[in-house]
Amino acid sequence: MSRQPDSRFYIAEAPPPAQLEKLEMLVARQRKQDSVQSIVSAVIVVAMIGAILALIAVLPSFREADTLVTYQAPPPLEEEVPDPRKISTGGRPKPAGASSSMARVIALKCLTKANC
Repeated sequence: MSRQPDSRFYIAEAPPPAQLEKLEMLVARQRKQDSVQSIVSAVIVVAMIGAILALIAVLPSFREADTLVTYQAPPPLEEEVPDPRKISTGGRPKPAGASSSMARVIALKCLTKANC
């Protein structure tokens, strides 16, 4: 079982010395162009980001902000809660006055009689 070389691959041989110098010069020139292009692209990107940040920083100064006015009221006075010990719970209720008892008597008389 012998193996045949694959025809899909191409094996290149080294160029002659005269062409080798020319190829090296072309490669050096291409590297230089790529470097310059990369530097220019980087400068443009940094300038664009700087411009966007500057625009964000400057825009709020052109817009007039409404003035907020606040008022502070004095704190509400706290009502004193009476001490439960000071409130008397064992006191007797005062009896009704004489005028109210007289009114009861009159009301009872009117209820028993038809015309009052």
